Amino acid sequence: MSAELFRFANNTILAASAGTGKTHSLVGVLTHLLLGAHRLTDERHPVTPSRIVATTFSKRAAREIRERLTKTLIELSSDHLESNVYFEGLLETVLEADDAGEVERSRSEGVREIRRRAHAALREAHTLHFGTIHSIALELILGDERARGGGEEFELRDEEELRNEARETIAKILIEYPDTARAETMVRSAGGFDELVEGLLAQIDSVAEVGLELTNVPVASPKEALTSFEKLLRSDIELHLVSENAALAKDVSSLLDRRAPALVDRLGDYFETFLKGKKASANAPALRGDYGSNVRDSGEIQAAMLLAREEIEATWRATHDVLVRADHAIRASRLERGIASFSGVLTRLRDRLRDEPEAAAEIGARFDALLVDEFQDTSPLQHEILRLLWEDNPKARAKGTVPPLSSLRKRGLLVVGDRKQSIYGFRGAEVSGFSDFALALAGDRAKAGWGIEDERSLGDGLGAAFVPLVHNRRSSEAILGFANAFNARFLTGSGRPYEIEYRPAFEDLKLPPATNAAIAQEPASKVVRWIHPAMQGESTRRQATNLVEDARAVADGIVNLLENEKRASGERVAPKDIAVIALTNRMLETVAFTLAAAGIPYVVAGQGFFSNLEVKDVLALLALAVDDTDRLAAISVLRGPCVGLSDESLLFLSSQKGLLPIEEWKGVELPEDERIDLARLVDVVRSMQSAFGRETVGEMLDRAIEALSLRDVLARMPRGIQRVANVDKLVAMANDAIDPSQFLGTLRAREARSAREASAALFSEDDDAVRLLTVHASKGLDFPIVFMPGVGGAPVRADGLRIFQFDRTRKALSSRFVDRNGRRLLAPAFLDARNDDRDRREAERRRLFYVALTRPRELLVLVGDRREAKQSTTGVLHAATILRDLEKSSLVEPFSPPVRRTWAGGSNADSGAQK
Repeated sequence: MSAELFRFANNTILAASAGTGKTHSLVGVLTHLLLGAHRLTDERHPVTPSRIVATTFSKRAAREIRERLTKTLIELSSDHLESNVYFEGLLETVLEADDAGEVERSRSEGVREIRRRAHAALREAHTLHFGTIHSIALELILGDERARGGGEEFELRDEEELRNEARETIAKILIEYPDTARAETMVRSAGGFDELVEGLLAQIDSVAEVGLELTNVPVASPKEALTSFEKLLRSDIELHLVSENAALAKDVSSLLDRRAPALVDRLGDYFETFLKGKKASANAPALRGDYGSNVRDSGEIQAAMLLAREEIEATWRATHDVLVRADHAIRASRLERGIASFSGVLTRLRDRLRDEPEAAAEIGARFDALLVDEFQDTSPLQHEILRLLWEDNPKARAKGTVPPLSSLRKRGLLVVGDRKQSIYGFRGAEVSGFSDFALALAGDRAKAGWGIEDERSLGDGLGAAFVPLVHNRRSSEAILGFANAFNARFLTGSGRPYEIEYRPAFEDLKLPPATNAAIAQEPASKVVRWIHPAMQGESTRRQATNLVEDARAVADGIVNLLENEKRASGERVAPKDIAVIALTNRMLETVAFTLAAAGIPYVVAGQGFFSNLEVKDVLALLALAVDDTDRLAAISVLRGPCVGLSDESLLFLSSQKGLLPIEEWKGVELPEDERIDLARLVDVVRSMQSAFGRETVGEMLDRAIEALSLRDVLARMPRGIQRVANVDKLVAMANDAIDPSQFLGTLRAREARSAREASAALFSEDDDAVRLLTVHASKGLDFPIVFMPGVGGAPVRADGLRIFQFDRTRKALSSRFVDRNGRRLLAPAFLDARNDDRDRREAERRRLFYVALTRPRELLVLVGDRREAKQSTTGVLHAATILRDLEKSSLVEPFSPPVRRTWAGGSNADSGAQK
């Protein structure tokens, strides 16, 4: 397959499963292009580097590929070129006579020719267009501006600066919105003005991520579903008009006709009477729906929605109007001032290529080869850019349209991806995008390569080659066997476009051929282990282990490895050999605390600056000063290093109504040292509050940190120097801020994004410490030993806090609605969108497992457990259930590391880990 891939005769789809050498393949293709050992053109001359575009997902990946390409070219231009891994393939192609009748060379002549071409390519390699799709887009749009003689028409601005400006624009539009009643309803439904602004901004971003324009995105209508509900309800009422409770049925019918407010209570009565028990009609499940915690609640909520359906629809349309106005105002302002964000650059390039076919033809003609890595994590907007760049005849296309896949060029395009590793849905990525692209270009070849069971013939597509890579060069045989068996059970779906159906016969990872036989001879002790942490308290009704229990088990397991075990090489296990890969940042934080309590060195990557615990502690202190009734902030400060209150003392600060008001804290009887620390905290908070508006937030925080001796406390903790530096960085960021509430809001928004969008991790070999990282940050990396906590977790739940929903399946907008009585009314369209989002996130969570399970080379340790349900009423298959079955088949080894006695005493790690 390498020869077919490297010669690159046609467009090529490279389906590269985890650890199968896609970087080797990409560098091989680039090397063959640069040295003319390809069949991209009949002449097979070397391709000029400046005529090649190569995009990948992260700067780290782009840097790695460029470095490996440079190293390859250096080797091929040296006297030792014959030892290079690509040499024999290059020589075979270079020695062939080309279609123009060139005389065949001798081997010695071929060696000299390869060396000469490598020298030439190395001199110009810096002109190769290589980077993330954002950086390539910026390069192309700026180049196009210069070619037009306009110079640089815009400058890039910091994303957060632009988002703050966007918030101000949205706020102004809301304040000046002509329909004040609708604006008030939007604010009420969002839970506050600031929350509404943030929700609207997030909605604008989410629509832009998938390449749509808000003007063209429809608003979902609550009327249709509610009208269907009313018809079903009237049909059910007819059935009960002859029952012993006919009076209730008649009353509900009358109230329904008159749209009377009393319908809310009476429909609750109706549901309780007619939708329960053996006498319930066949309509009962459909009428009950997905509303409320019980039957009566469901009736009342749906009655309230029936009464408010006109208002709900009007509010939704007003919300869409605000979104369109805000989007237009934000775009116009940036265009007028000549500024753009990185995300805006993509839209700008797409619009230029789409709306000006002449420009698309001119830009596309500059390139002979386009290589796209990590295609499964590209968004629909990025798909459109790629299609516009690689269309065969842009001038024949109507302005403002995007070409179909069938109009792409037949040569020069290499698309690399793995649908099983699509984990960036929150950035707009569609897992189906890679599959659709492959099937369109490679036709039946792709269908056969994935083992897709579909009787339809797709034909030849565009004649693209389909090259699957399944030989894993990373993991032991035991890990591969486990991963294959687990994924076959876990990566399942019902045919929805955001799900994938794992095909074992075509996607199982295999050991490399005989050339890597040493891997197949690894010791049998290299198994997959499963630690079942004990749930604290046998009487608990919890279904699964929690974060703290999993984190403690991780620490116990790591201590056991460090003290008692050796690697395959015979060396003792060192901390830097171990990585903990977590599904969530919260899990990562909890593990960090338990490792610190156990005295295990660790370094954290893959999470943003704002996810560091010391940063969270200082922000919690600021939040408490802004609102001293903020219970979560108060508990975080009380349990954290600012005070370090014990569990017993925290109980003394609480009453049946919860945490006592801050003004009562000084009067509570506590141990002397804690009483002094608590009094000092109260004084600091009051001092901060009195400084509002007189000092910058940075000055205020710096004084508070000094008064609480926080830097001294942090310096004595593990990684103390870094912790103090992080706090100082936060203070520096706050030096220009005046409004503490606004500063908090800005940082919380940045924290939410950095937690989701952390770039791939980088670690120094000088750090002999356990590596902590998220699954997203682990992509492209591997480690000797991997711990994965949280395997007992439940499937994703619907997000009940979101204000707006963009239904990516139906491409429609909807929003939460709160009526004048404070009742939250989630119309059917909103619930449909929320459930669609939940199912998408659950499908992605399963793919996160695939990524995590394919990171270890030698040992995989899974941590967490879930109680077996006596019977499943939902049909949901949990990861722990699969593990239990694999445990029986010896693919997983149960493991119980000795429990550290420090956990039994309830150390401070408990409080920190739960913050």
